[in-house]
Amino acid sequence: MCSQFMKDHLHEFFFKMNWKNDVPNALRKSFLLAEEEWKKKGDNSGSCALVVFIYDNHCYVANLGDSRAVLASENCEKFYPITKDHKPSNPEEQKRIISAGGKIYQTTAITETDGKYYDQIIGPLRVFPGRLSTTRTFGDFEAKTSSSKVVICEPEITSFEIDDHDFIVIASDGLWDRI
Repeated sequence: MCSQFMKDHLHEFFFKMNWKNDVPNALRKSFLLAEEEWKKKGDNSGSCALVVFIYDNHCYVANLGDSRAVLASENCEKFYPITKDHKPSNPEEQKRIISAGGKIYQTTAITETDGKYYDQIIGPLRVFPGRLSTTRTFGDFEAKTSSSKVVICEPEITSFEIDDHDFIVIASDGLWDRI
């Protein structure tokens, strides 16, 4: 539900602002306003977002979550990451989470082999509060208590001049982690 809402409305919050004077700030504010509006819906679902906005000869990329953008250049001879995943395994996100009072954990189970017991890791790293495997999202309000700034809705903004680039691949973690 949250991802559908963002698909349908996130751009509306952006274009209601005076975005031409400060695109990065307008992107940040539109993400926060969209989340505030989503919260009014009373739904606890969440979503990541990856926005690419091109204005004049400049490209702006706003990333929230674990989707990823990669730039292809030089006739597809070179590829450059534009975004960083907002996952608990990211050292910058780990530092931010812990300084905000959160924790990072991984589920384990005890297994037995030949009469010996071992801890077996099950699943990805997760954030507490929230039990999420991503550290920045829209929604997911159960993870966002009033005093907690552990899981946040602040996108990272990257920008660059458009030059002789070929294209940008924009994909969710389903592509990058599985395929």
